[in-house]
Amino acid sequence: MIGTYLGERSPVAKGKIDFYTSEELKILLENINDTWKLIVLLGARAGLRRGEIFNLQWSDIDFNRNLISIVQKNDWSPKTYQSRYVPISED
Repeated sequence: MIGTYLGERSPVAKGKIDFYTSEELKILLENINDTWKLIVLLGARAGLRRGEIFNLQWSDIDFNRNLISIVQKNDWSPKTYQSRYVPISED
Protein backbone atom coordinates (compact mmCIF):
# COMPACT_ATOMS: atom_id res chain seq x y z
CA MET A 1 0.00 0.00 0.00
CA ILE A 2 1.38 3.42 -0.93
CA GLY A 3 0.54 6.60 1.00
CA THR A 4 1.09 10.23 0.07
CA TYR A 5 3.15 12.34 2.42
CA LEU A 6 3.28 16.03 1.47
CA GLY A 7 3.57 15.25 -2.21
CA GLU A 8 6.11 12.43 -1.85
CA ARG A 9 5.08 8.82 -2.17
CA SER A 10 6.16 6.65 0.72
CA PRO A 11 5.38 3.05 1.62
CA VAL A 12 2.79 2.61 4.36
CA ALA A 13 2.18 -0.71 6.07
CA LYS A 14 -1.24 -2.18 5.39
CA GLY A 15 -3.68 -1.12 8.09
CA LYS A 16 -1.36 1.57 9.44
CA ILE A 17 -2.89 5.03 9.66
CA ASP A 18 -0.54 7.87 8.80
CA PHE A 19 -1.37 11.29 10.29
CA TYR A 20 -0.12 14.74 9.41
CA THR A 21 1.56 16.69 12.18
CA SER A 22 0.10 20.06 13.17
CA GLU A 23 2.90 21.81 11.26
CA GLU A 24 2.33 19.71 8.13
CA LEU A 25 -1.42 20.39 8.29
CA LYS A 26 -0.73 24.13 8.63
CA ILE A 27 1.51 24.06 5.54
CA LEU A 28 -1.10 22.11 3.60
CA LEU A 29 -3.89 24.55 4.53
CA GLU A 30 -1.74 27.54 3.53
CA ASN A 31 -1.25 26.10 0.05
CA ILE A 32 -4.75 25.04 -1.04
CA ASN A 33 -7.92 26.89 -2.06
CA ASP A 34 -10.95 27.41 0.21
CA THR A 35 -12.91 24.43 -1.16
CA TRP A 36 -10.07 22.05 -0.41
CA LYS A 37 -9.50 23.68 2.99
CA LEU A 38 -13.03 22.72 4.01
CA ILE A 39 -12.54 19.15 2.80
CA VAL A 40 -9.16 18.82 4.55
CA LEU A 41 -10.55 20.24 7.81
CA LEU A 42 -13.55 17.91 7.72
CA GLY A 43 -11.17 14.99 7.42
CA ALA A 44 -8.44 16.21 9.75
CA ARG A 45 -10.39 17.94 12.50
CA ALA A 46 -13.74 16.14 12.39
CA GLY A 47 -12.35 12.74 11.42
CA LEU A 48 -14.84 12.28 8.59
CA ARG A 49 -14.20 9.59 6.01
CA ARG A 50 -14.16 10.38 2.27
CA GLY A 51 -17.68 8.95 1.75
CA GLU A 52 -19.02 10.85 4.75
CA ILE A 53 -17.68 14.14 3.38
CA PHE A 54 -19.03 13.40 -0.10
CA ASN A 55 -22.52 12.58 1.23
CA LEU A 56 -22.69 15.44 3.74
CA GLN A 57 -25.71 17.72 3.36
CA TRP A 58 -26.49 21.09 4.96
CA SER A 59 -29.28 19.42 6.93
CA ASP A 60 -26.62 17.23 8.60
CA ILE A 61 -24.98 20.26 10.24
CA ASP A 62 -26.38 21.66 13.48
CA PHE A 63 -24.64 24.99 14.09
CA ASN A 64 -26.62 25.60 17.30
CA ARG A 65 -25.24 22.45 18.94
CA ASN A 66 -21.97 22.43 16.93
CA LEU A 67 -22.55 18.89 15.66
CA ILE A 68 -22.32 17.10 12.35
CA SER A 69 -24.72 14.18 11.93
CA ILE A 70 -23.43 11.22 9.97
CA VAL A 71 -26.63 9.44 9.02
CA GLN A 72 -27.75 6.96 6.39
CA LYS A 73 -29.09 8.42 3.14
CA ASN A 74 -31.33 6.76 0.52
CA ASP A 75 -28.36 5.57 -1.54
CA TRP A 76 -25.54 5.59 1.02
CA SER A 77 -24.74 4.23 4.49
CA PRO A 78 -21.92 5.03 6.92
CA LYS A 79 -19.17 2.42 7.09
CA THR A 80 -20.55 0.93 10.31
CA TYR A 81 -24.20 1.41 9.23
CA GLN A 82 -24.71 3.37 12.44
CA SER A 83 -25.47 7.07 12.82
CA ARG A 84 -22.95 9.12 14.75
CA TYR A 85 -22.53 12.73 15.79
CA VAL A 86 -19.24 14.56 15.39
CA PRO A 87 -18.43 17.83 17.16
CA ILE A 88 -17.54 20.79 14.95
CA SER A 89 -14.10 22.22 15.75
CA GLU A 90 -13.45 25.95 16.05
CA ASP A 91 -11.60 26.15 12.73
